[in-house]
Amino acid sequence: MRNFLRTWLLPAMLVLAPSVAAVAQGYNWSAVRIGGGGRVTSIKAHPKVQNLFLLPPM
Repeated sequence: MRNFLRTWLLPAMLVLAPSVAAVAQGYNWSAVRIGGGGRVTSIKAHPKVQNLFLLPPM
């Protein structure tokens, strides 16, 4: 297994890493319009996932 990692996986990662970085740098972040509106009547915390809050429908 270690021989496989040294001979194939590590060189493949080194070859592909620059192309992944080039793609990541080319993205243009912009604002997203959120439609809708109205009042938020309640906010509920998810019972199992920490820091996940839900806005239930009215």
